[in-house]
Amino acid sequence: MGFFFIFFFSNKLNIIINFFFFLNNYLMNDYILFCFLNNNSSINLVNLLMNW
Repeated sequence: MGFFFIFFFSNKLNIIINFFFFLNNYLMNDYILFCFLNNNSSINLVNLLMNW
């Protein structure tokens, strides 16, 4: 599961960077910061990527 998460995160990393810095949606940017800062960051980040 860890290898899958690293592989999946590597494929979606460019989407995260583009979405975080170039999309003018402050609520979604706050949600991404919340996913990185809370205790279940890896699970929430996978769920966020799965929904795209």
